[in-house]
Amino acid sequence: MALKNLLALVVLLAFVGVSVAKPYGNPLKSQNGQKKPQTTGDLDLDYYRSTCPQLESIVRRVTFQYVSRRPTLAAALLRMHFHDCFVRGCDGSILLKSPNKDAERDAIPNLSVRGYEVVDAAKAALERTWGCRGVVSCADILALVARDAVAVIGGPWWPVPLGRRDGRISKLSEVNLPSPFADVKTLKKNFMDKGLNSKDLVVLSGISIQNI
Repeated sequence: MALKNLLALVVLLAFVGVSVAKPYGNPLKSQNGQKKPQTTGDLDLDYYRSTCPQLESIVRRVTFQYVSRRPTLAAALLRMHFHDCFVRGCDGSILLKSPNKDAERDAIPNLSVRGYEVVDAAKAALERTWGCRGVVSCADILALVARDAVAVIGGPWWPVPLGRRDGRISKLSEVNLPSPFADVKTLKKNFMDKGLNSKDLVVLSGISIQNI
């Protein structure tokens, strides 16, 4: 994967991840009645400041352990984040399993998605940490893992506002990822429905069909 395409996807996901996430009501959203500058909607860079202040350092450490040994996981994890966000928003629903094999991860475009073990390991590490148990959503963990994985291979670092809710619904039938075989008109509509433009289409379609 070309680094410039990876960087473009990083920038787009930074915005998409904020715009379509399903946020918790944010107790840190204001100070003295004034909106805090680091707040984006109901997402906040300081969302877990009082409940799990070690969050980012723990996720960064776990992600480094995996990606430093297998650098191709960086692109795979970023792709997972994209596939998650495109369907129901950045709610972590791609992580859910179904005994009937009818969840998002069972859809054909997601059968080649990999890196679930990194998210699982980060979640497990947080569950072992005092104050973080049962606090951090998997959706937020996935967003942080994707960011940190890119940083491990020398890509950019970007701030990730937090406070996403985990989705409880994951349906194979709802996976509407753009097909690499669709015509331009169909692809433009797919992306427009998500608030993305033609430039976004070129970058994200090019990334998603690569064998990573």
